[in-house]
Amino acid sequence: MGLRIVRRTCMLLCVLVAVAPACHRRRRFARARTVPIPALFADAPTGRTHLLRWLSNDRMMAPFITAVDGWAAAIEPGGPIRWVRSGNREPVVRASRSPCVFDASRHSTTWTIPPRIALDGRGHACCLHDGSAEAPAGAFCAQLDDATPRWRRAHVRGRIDGLGSGDGAIAMFALDVQCTRDGGATMFATFRGDYEQSVSAASCNARGAVVAVAGTRSVRAEDEQTIRRAAAGESLAFVPGSPRGSPVDVRIRADGAFAVLLRRRDDGFVAWGDRDGHVREELLPGHPGHAIGAWGPTRLIVTPRAALRVADGVDIAATRTIEGDQDAEFVATTRVGRFLISVTRDGAFGMLDR
Repeated sequence: MGLRIVRRTCMLLCVLVAVAPACHRRRRFARARTVPIPALFADAPTGRTHLLRWLSNDRMMAPFITAVDGWAAAIEPGGPIRWVRSGNREPVVRASRSPCVFDASRHSTTWTIPPRIALDGRGHACCLHDGSAEAPAGAFCAQLDDATPRWRRAHVRGRIDGLGSGDGAIAMFALDVQCTRDGGATMFATFRGDYEQSVSAASCNARGAVVAVAGTRSVRAEDEQTIRRAAAGESLAFVPGSPRGSPVDVRIRADGAFAVLLRRRDDGFVAWGDRDGHVREELLPGHPGHAIGAWGPTRLIVTPRAALRVADGVDIAATRTIEGDQDAEFVATTRVGRFLISVTRDGAFGMLDR
């Protein structure tokens, strides 16, 4: 009996010795993942940033563009998609062909055309297909981390008019807003809308909170759309004190703070909202960019020849003038790895210094 106890004790010690290095590596890997993101433009509140070099200078035809922390993507109406993600040492650009085709002739010119591509920052991308003889209309999603992304139809209920990027989730919307954090396999949150008012932009986070812009789909009502928000389990409600306009892009952070990029006639606006729903409106000179980017929790918006940064909630922290290729018209800026990446109107990806 004593010999058996000794043998079992020795076997247990051997197992612990074998497992301990693996546990140590796992803890070390976990610590590596939580390395804090360095401050952006911490040296001065104003200044310049320059185009260092192009990651991809292949121009696309009238692409839809989106950006989140760590990723940026552009998709042509005919289906080709290009995205930038973090590589071993620096960002890499990849290209594929999605099943999503957009026909501009099917859509009204008197109303906002919602975004047709979205990212969740976890490698998932979803795009919107108008429908064809081969596949009915709807959303398709893929894992862009895969060597060859495979596009699968999203399991969404009802009609979908647009998509929205977010921190850990993707919004799909028409009259209602539905949120997915697994690339369209399931919808973990649904927000009922107003059947008299269409949603034209929305963003979900992984906790199930949402910010959306909606309005009456009629002539001259394009610039009168309003911002709504809801925490997980709540109903969409108007955000008091928020501006009206035609949405360009919407983004909600993991903590519930949000930014809404709007146009109204010849002016651009951004509504900075904190986690409690307090909103400050900022007038942007000229037409704003196409997408709201991020540097960790910081939101970035590109205006003509400038990148604006918000540090927390409604506080603007820094402004940088982008200099470089005079022919490049940047419309989105975001962090990819430890680099600041900017996207042009025609889908080229450039690396900026900071």
